[in-house]
Amino acid sequence: MLHSKVQAPPFTPGLPWINVSEPLTLDMLKGKIVLLDFWTFCCADCMHILPYLKNLEKQFEEYLVVIGVHTAKFDNEGKADNIKRAVLRYGIEHPVICDRGYSMWEKYFVREWPTLILIDPEGNIVERVACSQKPYGKFEAPIQALINEYSGELSSQSIPQIQIEAETQSDLLRFPGKVAADISSKKIFISDTGHNRVLIATMEEDALKDSSGGRAQARIIDTIGTGRKGALDGSFDEASFHNPQGICLHDGKLLIADTDNHLIRLADLEKRTVITIAGNGKQWLYEAESNYVSGPFKWNAKEIALSSPWDLAADSNRIYIAMAGSHHIWCLDLDTNMIEIYAGTGRESLVDGERSMSQLSQPSGLSIQNNTLYFVDSETSSVRLIDLKTDTVATLVGEGLFSFGDKDGQGKEVLLQHPLGVVARGEELLIADSYNHKVKSLRIADKTVTTISGTGKAGDAASPVQYSEPGGLCLFGDYALVADTNNHRIVALNVNTKDACPIEFENEENSAAPALPNLHVVELSPKVLKTSSTVKVKLDLNIQHPFHLNEELPLNIYLLESNGLSFVQADMTEAKTAANKNGAIQSKSLKPGEKEFEIHTTSSQLGDNLNKIAAVIYYCADGENSACFVKSFVFELDLKLDDNSSTDVSIKLPITVSG
Repeated sequence: MLHSKVQAPPFTPGLPWINVSEPLTLDMLKGKIVLLDFWTFCCADCMHILPYLKNLEKQFEEYLVVIGVHTAKFDNEGKADNIKRAVLRYGIEHPVICDRGYSMWEKYFVREWPTLILIDPEGNIVERVACSQKPYGKFEAPIQALINEYSGELSSQSIPQIQIEAETQSDLLRFPGKVAADISSKKIFISDTGHNRVLIATMEEDALKDSSGGRAQARIIDTIGTGRKGALDGSFDEASFHNPQGICLHDGKLLIADTDNHLIRLADLEKRTVITIAGNGKQWLYEAESNYVSGPFKWNAKEIALSSPWDLAADSNRIYIAMAGSHHIWCLDLDTNMIEIYAGTGRESLVDGERSMSQLSQPSGLSIQNNTLYFVDSETSSVRLIDLKTDTVATLVGEGLFSFGDKDGQGKEVLLQHPLGVVARGEELLIADSYNHKVKSLRIADKTVTTISGTGKAGDAASPVQYSEPGGLCLFGDYALVADTNNHRIVALNVNTKDACPIEFENEENSAAPALPNLHVVELSPKVLKTSSTVKVKLDLNIQHPFHLNEELPLNIYLLESNGLSFVQADMTEAKTAANKNGAIQSKSLKPGEKEFEIHTTSSQLGDNLNKIAAVIYYCADGENSACFVKSFVFELDLKLDDNSSTDVSIKLPITVSG
């Protein structure tokens, strides 16, 4: 710890907060140990630190309060709504303050992301560790020392904390990161990143040409993964992932960048099996990898640590990997099962030249064409290439880490903002210019960039089409399929006409799924239930002024993915079922005034799938002849069965309506 105590500056008043019901102050936190995490949501290292922070919160949950201080690098990151989406995407549950104008950053003399600052129960700074010093494992001892030093003076009182809800238009997709397609088989592959799975759909190109009502139809035919966070190999119905991103087809198989597991997985589409082919499940850290400095530079693919693989591209049996977390591009040889660092020194910058001496900055999208590997470097807002014949790196557009914006033009005139996706199409590259909410075209020969889709303002409008942080794109005939990440959808863009329309996905085995308008997805805490028991489910209704519940309409409940749950009939009426791959969609209508019901557990629930309970409510504004509204919720529950668990278990479904 620091040898002398320094009084922590007060939190800047008037800044937006997330995950708390009211702004916090250091005075409110007296008696607590506070850990400030200065972060920004574009930063891979900031994402890497989140599991460590969560472990600290769990280990010292009575006395430690972690507070994220989001200080934006890019303009797009400075908007509170975008920070809120990032908090949802990355599952951040601790309070977050939106540090507009770098106020907190300057007060605490922060200079890099992430930086962690420990504050003692009297409000003094006692420890500071920046990203370059690798914060992992450096706070357990200081926190325990503070607990010992202030024994009897610490406060165990909880702070006024809440968790925000994800607002989506569909419960099918949640923050899809990347998309791949094979027009010969008419298949689309989607990294359903927020649901920890990959979806497979079929669609005719004619369905896009003949799309009516501004929407095209596709059909989900299979799902890779259970939806649970994990790294299990096995059948499609057993395998698990953690925030998968890049996907690419190779020899009838699908390669998957399992980003937060730091693994490369291979899905056999015929056998419906998943195996791990690269990564040992640990994150690559320079000081932990002695071979990095002593050689060799090739390793057995399953024995070496990786770091946030973000995208993949196949060239014969060589698989190139955008290793965003270590600022490299790696190469996996499927013939020998050996892997190597292909480009980049690991230092975050923009330096061209011989590939092993080049410097990259969080490469996040790859595309191969004509012996050239094109990639987007998100942190330098650049589009670059590797000539696979000469082994040299060159930059097409982009100038450096803090050169970004939204400007079309030629060469050095061009400004992008944190692009995440690229696909080669003949003489041009299509770019997902993520933080500008656009799709752009880069003419390779003269480095001319033009916007071809998107207004530049985040939104979900269909005409003219708007995007919200699109993360990836691929080709499907004359169309670019765009993973419109924050809008939880895939958009088909006709590259010739520039017309665009969202794709509606119908589940082949679930075509009778209920309509869920104005949908909010809520992830609940895990529960352990007793086999063959009855569990009470309570609706925690919080209908705030100026609204009230419409008691004249039914409150409908659905077991979307029941996995062994069923309604207890005595408390419900009007039972209906429809075919579903995980059993049956069960729907019931609560009687007027009812706010709870019961479900029954069976042994068939022991699978690894998430349980999903949906609720659709109707509410009205106060006052005579006021407007009425509908709101849907999908509650995701990680339920397990244990015959030794307590029978006194209930499930609470929080339903909030506010002005």
